[in-house]
Amino acid sequence: MALPASGDTGLLLAANAISTGYFITEVGLLYRKWPGQMTSQAVHTDETEWPARMAIIEGCGSVGVI
Repeated sequence: MALPASGDTGLLLAANAISTGYFITEVGLLYRKWPGQMTSQAVHTDETEWPARMAIIEGCGSVGVI
């Protein structure tokens, strides 16, 4: 499924599913929201796209990916 947003989340979930992880002391991922960002736009919470993104995240959790 192709999503117009949250592609980075899908990539992280996929990497988590196929590789052994480990913890490091340094911050590895920063999330900084700014007004021009896709997740700041109204389309990001569109009623048809939001459930699709949440289904992917919730589905990964139910099979032990996250």
